[in-house]
Amino acid sequence: MHRFLLFSLLGVIPLSVSATNLYEFLDPAPPDNSLWLEYSSGLEDSKNIYGELDLAVASNHHLLLGAGRSDVKTFTRRTDLYSLMLAYHSSYGEPFEFGLAYDYWGNTAELWTNSLSLPLRWNTRDWSIMLQPQFMNIRLYSQRINQPRRLHSSNSRSLSGNISYYGFARWRLGISASRYDYEADLSRLDNPLARYLFSDVTLVLSYGFPDSRLAAHIAYNFDDWGLGIQQEQTISAVDASRLDITSVNVNLYFNDQFSLLIEGGHIGIENSDPYNYLKLGSQIFF
Repeated sequence: MHRFLLFSLLGVIPLSVSATNLYEFLDPAPPDNSLWLEYSSGLEDSKNIYGELDLAVASNHHLLLGAGRSDVKTFTRRTDLYSLMLAYHSSYGEPFEFGLAYDYWGNTAELWTNSLSLPLRWNTRDWSIMLQPQFMNIRLYSQRINQPRRLHSSNSRSLSGNISYYGFARWRLGISASRYDYEADLSRLDNPLARYLFSDVTLVLSYGFPDSRLAAHIAYNFDDWGLGIQQEQTISAVDASRLDITSVNVNLYFNDQFSLLIEGGHIGIENSDPYNYLKLGSQIFF
């Protein structure tokens, strides 16, 4: 059961909501404002839509506003998840970039998170190094027969890092890693008794919390379009299951104002059937 829960959730959330900050996809010093729109689908006809607006403000600093909605299937029903993001980021392409981001994700009737992160980036001609500490508050409900639901709150901390190399004429190489530390012992949810204390939806969502992530990517620029390949491995904080994602993406650059992303991936998890996902995205500068 738990293997299904893990890849059912991770096939939707980390590929979209978990982390979609627009400036991760931009070349240095993009023109003015931009809009990012994304759609993805995966296991059990799950769907996710996400939009992010990047507005240039005083001194070419940036204000980012994002919102998304995901549809996830559990054992008993489908449920909607929502994400909201508000962030500030310094001017792109400078030797040192910094920002501050707030993220909400989840469903306030079941399980939800509030996060604060501080992205920091150092840029040289050939290298880009990013560090991002994050603090997250997790809230969820437990339930008992003939008793009102009880709200639980716990915190976690994480540190993510990324190193990219641009020294080759058309190639880009990179590696990224994340490590998570939870105040509560999430492995307690990997217990048959948890089914009597938490709803089906809450258990499904809780299996999406990672213990660690490691990824490597390589991309090639063909002027009018780009091709990228990424391999990612995630370890669940609940049952230590390993999830592997292999993805290929194509970026089509129609002009300086519009580009299109097409991404397909294969997701496999220990002792479970693998499945595929599809993601489409577009970026508009104005």
